[in-house]
Amino acid sequence: IAHMMEHVCFLGSRKRERLIGTGSRSNALTDFQHTIYHIHSPVRLEDGRDMYIPALEALHEIAFAPEMLPHRIEKERKAVLAEMQQVNDMEYRIETWTLSGLHETNKLGSQFPIGKEEQIKAWQQKDLKAFHEKWYYPGNATLYVVGDMEEEEMLRGIKRIFEPTPARNEHAPGQAFVEPVWGSGSEDPRSLFRRQLAKKRPEQLHNFSLPMVGTGDVFTQAAAFDQASGERPWQGPIRICRNELLEGLQLNFYAKTPVRPLRTLEDIWHLTAVRILIGVLQFRIVSRYSSNHA
Repeated sequence: IAHMMEHVCFLGSRKRERLIGTGSRSNALTDFQHTIYHIHSPVRLEDGRDMYIPALEALHEIAFAPEMLPHRIEKERKAVLAEMQQVNDMEYRIETWTLSGLHETNKLGSQFPIGKEEQIKAWQQKDLKAFHEKWYYPGNATLYVVGDMEEEEMLRGIKRIFEPTPARNEHAPGQAFVEPVWGSGSEDPRSLFRRQLAKKRPEQLHNFSLPMVGTGDVFTQAAAFDQASGERPWQGPIRICRNELLEGLQLNFYAKTPVRPLRTLEDIWHLTAVRILIGVLQFRIVSRYSSNHA
């Protein structure tokens, strides 16, 4: 439902429509972990009109004050269903089948962002409003502002537009968000969202097959096994995907490892080295295959 919510909030915003013709660009996307709305606009137009406040007003309406009119819901229902048909090719089917195996220990393997057809057809206005009430509140959102402006002007605009929005799900009395901190204190490794949030989320555990890159035995708390008790990763089994539309044979090998945090130069060095190694290996395999089948 997050994907359909994105369509209704974004394309149903009248204030976003007012930005059309001002040189502004806007878009939205929903993935496994986030829904993102972004607006790129000039700071000021040639006639001197300020664009910062209208851009913030559009984002505020999209996130915290969508109209969710019945005709808009029906229009976006058709758009989401059309999008589902458009992406549902063989490559997408193989990808979702693969992800369902890689993430069989959590919801990533069964809840894909595009949604399920029977649910998309059934959702009504009350369902979208309930979802919005549950997830769309300031403490569950992060606002990024980047532009050629003074910091004080940025903060004044943010307070003017977003401060009146009521807080919900307070972390503590009078505290609607978790203070950002550096290091492990800012993380929630067992959560899909990977950062500390005021409202608890279901755990998302992973059946890692290898330790963190650059280490010999380092996993994370998100592992679906208890390393302290001597449990080890479970590797396998072989999975076979069959479809009458497949014309050839394809073999895929996957290794699921914890993401290595990027905090030091050594972390960056490891990431760069691994990407170069994988790129070279992929190039050699493809070159060898192409030369043998020229």
